[in-house]
Parts: sequence; C-alpha cells; structure tokens
Amino acid sequence: MPAKLLTRAERNLDIGYVALIACCLIFARNPSFFLSPRLWAEEGTVFLESALQEGGFASFFSQHLGYYSLFTKLSILGGISLFPLEYMAFVTTALSGLLQLCTSLAIYTSIGRLGEGKLLRLAFSLLPIILSTPEHWLNTINSQFWLATGTFFILNSRKINIFQIAYLLLAFMTGVTSLFFLPYFFIRLFKEKSPSLKAIASIGLISFIIQLTSLVSFIQTGAEGRFNPESTTNFIEGTVVTIMQFRKEVAITLFFPLIAIAIYYFARDLFKKGDFIGLLYTLGALFTYDVLAVFSSLGMSGGSRYGLPIYCGVAAIIINALSQKRSKTNILILVGKSFAVILLIIKLTEFFDTSAVYSAKWPTWKGQVQARDCKESAEIFIFPRIEGSNWEVTIPAHSGVGCRRI
Repeated sequence: MPAKLLTRAERNLDIGYVALIACCLIFARNPSFFLSPRLWAEEGTVFLESALQEGGFASFFSQHLGYYSLFTKLSILGGISLFPLEYMAFVTTALSGLLQLCTSLAIYTSIGRLGEGKLLRLAFSLLPIILSTPEHWLNTINSQFWLATGTFFILNSRKINIFQIAYLLLAFMTGVTSLFFLPYFFIRLFKEKSPSLKAIASIGLISFIIQLTSLVSFIQTGAEGRFNPESTTNFIEGTVVTIMQFRKEVAITLFFPLIAIAIYYFARDLFKKGDFIGLLYTLGALFTYDVLAVFSSLGMSGGSRYGLPIYCGVAAIIINALSQKRSKTNILILVGKSFAVILLIIKLTEFFDTSAVYSAKWPTWKGQVQARDCKESAEIFIFPRIEGSNWEVTIPAHSGVGCRRI
C-alpha cells in the first residue's frame, strides 16, 4: 500500500478510536437521556413553540433571544418536518449528541501550539465531555457553548481542513459566543494570509453581520434581561463565577494554585520559542471570551453554562504545561501534577450526577404528546421540572405529523 494511503488509513483509524471513546462517554453519563429524552428550557418554550405557531420555515428565518441559532433551528425544523411530534425530543437529543461527538473530533484534528501528539490531542478532545456541566448536556439550546469550545481549538490549529471550516460556519451562526474568539484570529490572518484563513474570515464577518442584525432587532423589542445598565453591578462577580468549574472548597483551594503553575510554565515555554501571538491567543482570547460572555449574559450574571470554552482552554493549558519534558525534576511540576490528578478524580465523581437536570419522575415529552387530544391545544411540560420553574410549551390543535394525518 502506498505510504500516502497508509498514512490516511492510520489517521482514519485514530479518528475512529476517538469517536468510539467519545460515544461511550456520552452514552454512559446517563443512558436515560437517549432512551427517554426530553426537551430543555428554551428549546421548547422559544424555538419549538415559535415553529409550531409561525410555521417551521417562517420561524427558521426569525431571530430569538438576541441571536440567531442555526443548529437549534435546523434541529427543530427537521424534527417537525420529518417525524411525529412525540419524537421531537429524540431528534434534538440525537443531534445534540452528534454535535458533541463532532466537537471532540474537531478538537482532535486540531494540531497547534497546545499539543501535537496523539495522546495530548485525545485528552483535549475529551475535555468538553468530561468538563461540561449537566446543564450543557444533550440539548440544542446550549450547543453554542460546545461550538465555541471547538472554535477555540480550531482557530489555534496550524492547518484547518474542510470539516473544521464547516464546523466554524455552524459555530458562528449558532449564537454569538464563537465570534468572541475572532479578534485574535484576525491577528493570525494578518500574519499568514492562507486561503483557508481568508475563507474563515469571510464566514466570520458574514455571521457577525447576521448576529448583529439579530441583536439590534432584539434591543429594539426591549432586550429584556440583557444589557441593562442596572445589571453592571453583577458583572465582576459574574466574570469570576463563570470561570469557576468547581464548587467544593477543597477543589477551589487546589484549582487556583494549579492554574498559576500551569500559566507560568506555559508562558515561559512560549516565550522561549518567541511565540508571543500564541500567548496572546490562548490566554488573551479566554479572558476576552469571559468578559464578553458575561456582558452579554442575562443580568450580566454569567454562570457555569457560559464557561465551557474557558474550562477546556484552561485544562488544555494545564495539560500542556505539565506534560512537557523538563531538564530536571521540579517541585512545582510535581505539585501541579498532584493537584491535577486530585481535581480530575473530583470531577469524575461528579460526572455521572445529572439529577439537577434529569429525573425519571418528571413527565416525559413523548408520553405527554401521545396523551393529548389532537383536536385541542395542549400545554406540555418540558425540562427542567424543578421547584419554582414553569417550563411548558403550547402545542396548537392538530399540530404534528401524527395529528395532521388524522
């Protein structure tokens, strides 16, 4: 077999292994998400209800919540057009799982200053799965944070392939968070000027105009909950809360010293290579993302769901710094590795706890839709069903493939 074909076969085999590991982790966290899926929050109350009330294609071209969300709209449009309404939660969950898998593969195929070896890239590719909070899990409404995480790694890759460019197109058109990394990308574009980078810049600029148009339209309608001057008092606390992956005191005590150690060695390694742009992109971009994400969040309060790109970016810096070969044993490196292992164990113990966002006691989407009277409108409960919440979607009479066939 020619060497070129052999190399391609080996690369495809590696990607297959990564996909298998990612799929196992995604399913194992809580199989009930796939076996008895649910719609999540605005997924039903905003996007699905809009599609049912306005019509799928009309809703597809409208904006909601101050941004355009292509992935969510495609998922909802596909669900109501191709399947009975009771299977909508299966559609959104399956597509969300596919997006999570694609994010892992996009990160694995990104070879840049954060890491080149297969083991390093495998670790990076699994970070969003392991570090995502239950609120991120298998719903289209939080897809923009998965896409922003993939964007952070892709824009830092030495070479960007067609799959990654298509991923970036979806990312830039799904919420605004991925666009927060573009300013540093343009620094790279100014230096390199390759065709792929120019294509990404064009996609980014067009997406920015579309997202800006959605934002202006939203502000003109009142912009309830966002950009309120009274919310600025929450801003500083929000920026801190958003970067805090851990809530336990012992984890926080270890987390900040570990970050300090990792940033010191990561920055020192880049300075030795003269890679000042790399330092600006990794650390500067994550800081900028935190500030912009909190500023654009509801009440400028931030929150853990905004922080996934930060968690994964910081974790990648930690892994990079602690995995480099050093000329001699260093006590700081040993301390950092010890802290990292302890924090990983803590995180893995929390990984399978999804009780805050999923309970078998809550009414299922499929069961409620099947039990409704198609001749009348129905109020269907959606997740989360927690104390004080009232998430539900109104389904008009005769809505859904099943009802229209009657």
